[in-house]
Amino acid sequence: MHIETLDFEKNDDSNFHMDFIVAASNLRAANYDIQPADRLKSKLIAGKIIPTIGTTTSLVAGLACLELYKLVQGHEKLELYKNGFVNLALPFFGFSEPVAPEKKTFRDQEFTLWTSIDVQGEITLEEFVRRFNVSQESPSSRYKMEYTAFTVVLCLRDWCLDILRGATDPSMSDVVEDVSKKAIDPGKRFLMFQLLCNDLDGKGVAVPQVRYHLQARRQDLGSPE
Repeated sequence: MHIETLDFEKNDDSNFHMDFIVAASNLRAANYDIQPADRLKSKLIAGKIIPTIGTTTSLVAGLACLELYKLVQGHEKLELYKNGFVNLALPFFGFSEPVAPEKKTFRDQEFTLWTSIDVQGEITLEEFVRRFNVSQESPSSRYKMEYTAFTVVLCLRDWCLDILRGATDPSMSDVVEDVSKKAIDPGKRFLMFQLLCNDLDGKGVAVPQVRYHLQARRQDLGSPE
């Protein structure tokens, strides 16, 4: 790989410098819900802050992009990827091989932070709870599910009492939208849920996260069809 420096020139459209800045900055804006900027506004901003581009932030972004190239190229060997450590004040640049994710065990099954339990939606809150409920009386299991934190959040909602009375049973998407006060992006394919679990002795138990797929969302949860 050959790398060389470039002198930034915002007024020369033939070098595509501003095209890159406008595209990159608006992609970041989309990720963080920041108001996007058009080309003219981006040029005005870039003219004022260009001295700050050569910072540790840009260096870290560049190192991250190098790792993304490896990912896009399909490399699967862990030793081909690198963690980077930099200190521009010294200066110091160091690299190391990333360690494998920590393995944990639940019900004789190993999992890591990349492991997930897949649930095909759309299902209701009650169906979700029933799916993951483990009976204390079951001789085949030493675990039970605790929904304390989730229940506290639900109790802050006006329809919580209706749920307890059985008068309503919202879908998981409805719950997420009500709690977050934001509509789920139509292009979103799944939601990630963390389960808080205890064993029968009351000790916390680590379990995989739940990946709740949205592709099969029902149009009408109340329809008998």
